[in-house]
Amino acid sequence: MLSKYEDVAQDFLTASPLGTVVYPNDLLTFAEQRGDGDPLKVDLALPDTSKQLSALRRHINEGGASRNVAQVRRFCLSVEDARRKTYVVVSLAAHAQAQAEAAFSRSVMGAITSFKASERALKDIKLDELDEEARRAVESHLHELNETAAPVKRVIVDQLKGIGVRRLVAMGHTPEQAISLIEVLPTLHREMKLLKAAA
Repeated sequence: MLSKYEDVAQDFLTASPLGTVVYPNDLLTFAEQRGDGDPLKVDLALPDTSKQLSALRRHINEGGASRNVAQVRRFCLSVEDARRKTYVVVSLAAHAQAQAEAAFSRSVMGAITSFKASERALKDIKLDELDEEARRAVESHLHELNETAAPVKRVIVDQLKGIGVRRLVAMGHTPEQAISLIEVLPTLHREMKLLKAAA
């Protein structure tokens, strides 16, 4: 499906290559300098700057994500600082990967939080004040919870290690070096906190 913003987006990418930080005035100036009849002119007619910026970003992203464009030229404006309304030009593939990792992180935290909350609730029960049947029921629920959580936690740990290895390999490390770094990082946690505090 052809988007009327494809040409606009490609012009924007040429002016602001991947990695460029885009400020509000950059976006507004780009739209203002477009010729008469350009689709972005409609965005500039909106009543306030915030709405203009939102519409401009949405429409440039629509054109930048078009499947009619070669993958190497597909991009989007990703929010860098929401408060200052600054964006960064990133490849669509990198953006999609970042979103997938963020979704995985949210699901990981949701799963772990749910298990831990249930475990705390069960452990908070005063077993010594329950009759034998009730005590066994609570202990059974706690055992079942741990049995259910164990394989889930193993999968999560393996996935997180895999993500860490891929990131380190992308930074130039060999897979073996990446695995070694991941294994040693927890032992440096205290030192890293001290370095951060001293910085």
